[in-house]
Amino acid sequence: MTDDTHVYCTQCQHFRTDDEYLPYCPFEGECDIWNCEDSKPFKERPRYEPKINRGWTCVFCGFLNLIRHEVCERCGTARTT
Repeated sequence: MTDDTHVYCTQCQHFRTDDEYLPYCPFEGECDIWNCEDSKPFKERPRYEPKINRGWTCVFCGFLNLIRHEVCERCGTARTT
């Protein structure tokens, strides 16, 4: 990733919102999280790491399953692509 690549806080694995939906990041002293839904150059958000897709959501019941399962752990519905 170059310094000029634009990234979004909301797509970073470190970004969270608290109970009142206020943005939070453990690296807000190093990254610019102001206007977190707007893109900024990577050089302004150097701790950015893209979120990792760790699963799939069942279209029938909405349960988040691990990638290795081909049927929903909750309802047994087959995974669809």
